[in-house]
Amino acid sequence: MIKLYFVIIKKIKPKGDKEMKRIILGSLASIMVLSFTACDDKKVVIEKNYTVEDFTKDKKLRMEYFKKCKKGELHPDNLNCINVKKAQHRITLNNTKSKPEHDLSKYIVKTPKDKK
Repeated sequence: MIKLYFVIIKKIKPKGDKEMKRIILGSLASIMVLSFTACDDKKVVIEKNYTVEDFTKDKKLRMEYFKKCKKGELHPDNLNCINVKKAQHRITLNNTKSKPEHDLSKYIVKTPKDKK
């Protein structure tokens, strides 16, 4: 690519004005910049979208995606990040509902009237 660049410059006649050289150099430079930016080695990985139920049932999967979302490997608006957060929230709510209420009767002071 660079060799082609210099060959074109040499073929431009000296009497062809400096303006013409600038136009050609500018266009070649922009083509080179575009060709380098087009060569990106990032691979697009398509991941399966899991449902809230999938994450609720599989703790290992839930923890894996929860870590990915927290570290920033996945965008917060990614459907898997949204679903894993919903599943975690749902599990947290279910755990708090299933815990028995505190037995407050041991804190109630009984008076002599109550003992009868």
